[in-house]
Amino acid sequence: MPTISRALTLIAATLVTPAVISRLITNSFAPMLWLSALIGAAGGGLGMYLSYFWDTPSGPTIVLVESAVFALVFVTAGSRGRRRLKGLATDHQAAERTGPPSPPSPSSDTVPIV
Repeated sequence: MPTISRALTLIAATLVTPAVISRLITNSFAPMLWLSALIGAAGGGLGMYLSYFWDTPSGPTIVLVESAVFALVFVTAGSRGRRRLKGLATDHQAAERTGPPSPPSPSSDTVPIV
């Protein structure tokens, strides 16, 4: 059973990591799709190449390559994203201070339903 959970973790990391990397780089959806496909293909190809020469399992090597790319992108482009998230948090906190919008008041021509 531990082998199945390990394999599922590797599959999830292989699917999610390129999308997260491309999300850090761009905010537009269409470029994000193309970029994540390219990052996934490049990470898979480089991981397979390295796993052949290092004589290591291919799955973990691909995930390590993609994780290294994620760390590099997070360090370089992550500060922009963190600033954007900090601005969103500030906007959310301001909205919480003002409270939720009040419901509309009933007008005089409204007939109550009994």
